Formats: sequence, structure tokens, C-alpha cells
Amino acid sequence: MHEEPSGQQKPERSFEELLNQLPDILYSRIKMDHPNQLLPIYSGEFVLRQGTVDTHLTGSIDFQWFPSPGARFRGEVLSVGGSHAASIHAMKPAELWIDDTLIGKSHVTLVAGFVSVGSNIEGSITDLAVTGDRTIAVNKIAFAVPNLREFDGEPVRYQNNDSKGATRNRMVLENDDYKIILDKDLNFKNKESSLNATGGYHLLYSGELTKNKGSLALNEVADVFQCLSNFLSFLNGRRTSPLFRQGVVEDEVLWCDYSSYFVDMHKSVSAWPQQQGLSGLNDLWRRFSKLWKEESNKDFLISAIHWYVEANSLSGFTEGSIVMAQTALELIYNWLIVEKNRFLKGKDAEGISAANKIRLLLAQLRLDSKVPSTMTNLYSYVDSRKQEELDGPEIFVQIRNAIIHSQEEKRKKIGKLPYMVKYEALQISIWYIELSLLYILGFSEKYHNRCSGTMWAGAGEEYVPWSLQIINNS
Repeated sequence: MHEEPSGQQKPERSFEELLNQLPDILYSRIKMDHPNQLLPIYSGEFVLRQGTVDTHLTGSIDFQWFPSPGARFRGEVLSVGGSHAASIHAMKPAELWIDDTLIGKSHVTLVAGFVSVGSNIEGSITDLAVTGDRTIAVNKIAFAVPNLREFDGEPVRYQNNDSKGATRNRMVLENDDYKIILDKDLNFKNKESSLNATGGYHLLYSGELTKNKGSLALNEVADVFQCLSNFLSFLNGRRTSPLFRQGVVEDEVLWCDYSSYFVDMHKSVSAWPQQQGLSGLNDLWRRFSKLWKEESNKDFLISAIHWYVEANSLSGFTEGSIVMAQTALELIYNWLIVEKNRFLKGKDAEGISAANKIRLLLAQLRLDSKVPSTMTNLYSYVDSRKQEELDGPEIFVQIRNAIIHSQEEKRKKIGKLPYMVKYEALQISIWYIELSLLYILGFSEKYHNRCSGTMWAGAGEEYVPWSLQIINNS
């Protein structure tokens, strides 16, 4: 056997060799060139079935983003079975069929009186909208994710026209049952820029779901995708969901789910994840999906993330969002402090003030209850009222109570508060929610602190407070 001389270095691997070791980036089969683009599903003849009457139409079925995302149809009547003319009732349930295959339950939105040959009918698909044979089990399910914020992840290789290379675009989420891959679009920056300019919706990630053992059925993965949707919404600070779920066998699409799932219109908001690096994210997913398996925990996660997203999106403007944030903190207190940890029982748990409930949460998180000095407007306001010894929980609850209890004196009080004082009170409450959920999910890595006062991407990232003791002792 030939041996290399002692001390001789092995030749460095070429770029081509390194590239060949990387997985290929995922490309979505659903193409969007610009935000809010109408996506064709089917064109040709189809049947609208309402009761015992089949109305045959020719037209199109498309996925439209406005006024809300979903599959819609429009067609011209070719024939009406059962009578020369039939009345289509907008309030009666209907079904849409193609070649004896049910596409989905439908709702008629536009029809003029009695239906006859040449009439136009429009409507929407109200539940699952699936083309192909939805009963077939598949090897993998491909999907796309709209309006998901940017993450820099693991390396993948790509080939684009005559160029090829590597990019850190992959997020992998894996538990004992399933593996999920999410690849950021190669054109993410341009797509995000156009989305910022126009608003609405754009597909920014391509994804793939596989099962560690066995095949995948459409009805089986509904809960998996609901879990993933809530998890991604928590990362995103806005709702998003996997759309256009395609059942694939040997690279052939056998069915496609065009149903409407919850996705918020694009809006830039603050969120807790680091932009660069995905440290601890898969562990977070494993704990999230494990917690999800128990029904009461699932209900908690859905509700907590709902109120978090609503408050973070300023859905009720600042004052309404403060009320929503308080609802989330009350929910987290009851679930974590009372139900899980059983620190308080009976009347003691019920009689404690709202501010003390939040303080108990912060004690669990090892987070100081003082208003951060970086929240300059709120800090100055609290400092001007030193005699009251206000901290973060107290001032937040005072503002919330002034909003909820609408006596004249309290209306005057809330009206005199500068907007930025209320806004910063909302931000610290959302900060408490984010950290509480991360604590519940056992996260111990760095996060973006929305109360850090920093303005630049990548700044304001620090370890969660309960991990600092571990770091200091290591």
C-alpha cells in the first residue's frame, strides 16, 4: 500500500467536490412571478352539484389572494340536469366536481335568477379544495410558504441557468415521526422587496414533508401542518401556513390541496428569532410538536400564539393590542404557574392581582421586572412618578385597566398618556409573552430582544435570561 510521506498535506478538495456533497435546493412547482398573482388550478368543464341538480359549466378554477386567499370558480352554463331551468340557491350547500372527482364543497356567490344555458355562475370552495385522488398515500408532500421572514440556515447547492453555487437557505425541522425541510427562495430579496412595495402575499419558501416510517395520507397530515403553521407563526410574529400541499410519488404529483389556510397579509413586525443562524431551532420544534400531542396543551399553544400574533400585529391598534397582550399573559400565567407548576391553588391563585401574576411569570424567567432604560419614553414616565414605585408589570396593568374600565377619570388619564408611552408598554408586554413561551418550550439559546433599543439587523441578540446562570456556571 502506498503511503504519503510524513508531514505531507492532503490536497484541498475542489469547489466542485465540496458542492457535490450538498443537497439540492427545493424548487416549488407553484410559480409566482409577482405578489398576489392569480394561480390557475383548472380550465375546462366541471359540474356544480346542488341537491339533485347537476349544472354543467365550462370555465376556470383559480386560487385568488383577494378579498381573502382561496380557490374560486367561474363558468358559463352548458346544461342543467333534471329540468329546463333550475334555481341555484346561494344559501344551499353545493359541491364542485371534475370528471367524477370531488374537488370540494362550494358556495355560490353570483348567479342571476333562474339558471339556463349561457348563464354565468361564480363561487368559492369553502373547505378542502383538492385536485386528483386525495385518497392515495404518497412518499412526500411538497408545499410553499408565503410571507415568512428571512432566516439564514444550512447550506444547499443550486444551479440557475449557467451559474451554480451554494447558499445558506435551508431550515430542517425533525422529530421522531416526520422530517420537514424549508428552503428560502433564491430570489428572496427581490420577492421581499416587491412584497414590501405592494403588500399582500408572495411565496417565499419551498418545503417538503416526509415521514420517517411509512407513507403519508392527506387526512393524516392535517394536524402536522396545523402544528407547523402555529410554530412558523410564532417564529414569524404574523400568521403563515404551508399552502399548495402536493402529494408526490417518484416526482409525480398525484394530488394538490389548494385549500385556504390562515396567512396574514404582509406587514413588517418585530419577532424574537435570530436572523443569522438557527441554533436551538430544531430542539424548539421537537418540544413544540411534543407538547402539541396533548389536546389541552395544543389548545393552550393555539390560543397563546393567537393573542401573541394579534398583539404583535397591532390588530387593535396600540390600545386594543395592550388588551390582547394582557389576555395572553393571563393565559400563560394560568397554564404555567397554576396548572403545570401548581405554585398557587384555589382562591390564592384567583385573588392575586394582574401585576403580581406577571411578576410571578418574570420570576420564573429570571427577568427583572424594572422597565428597561432602553424604552426611553416609558422609562422617563415611570421615573417621573418615583413615589409610586412603578415597575414594568405595574405600569402595563395600569394602562390596560385605564383602557378596559372606561370611567370618565380613567378615560382622561389614558387620553393624556403620550402615544409612545403606551406603545412601549405594549412592547414590554409582548417581550414578556415571547420569553414566557420560549421558557415553556425549553429554549436556551440567543434571541432578538425587542426592548434592546437597537435598530440594525442582527443587533439586540442575547441569551434568554434563564440560560445565563447555566453559561456563568459552565
